[in-house]
Amino acid sequence: MDELLWARLIFALGAVVTAATVVMILRGHMYWNRRGSTDAR
Repeated sequence: MDELLWARLIFALGAVVTAATVVMILRGHMYWNRRGSTDAR
């Protein structure tokens, strides 16, 4: 395979993993904020 193609593939994979991680963190953050709004801790 071409090196440029491999570089693009790896970059795209990293971007997808990063985006998925950010989405999971944000969803968890929103979930705990909604759930813990009555809790003062």
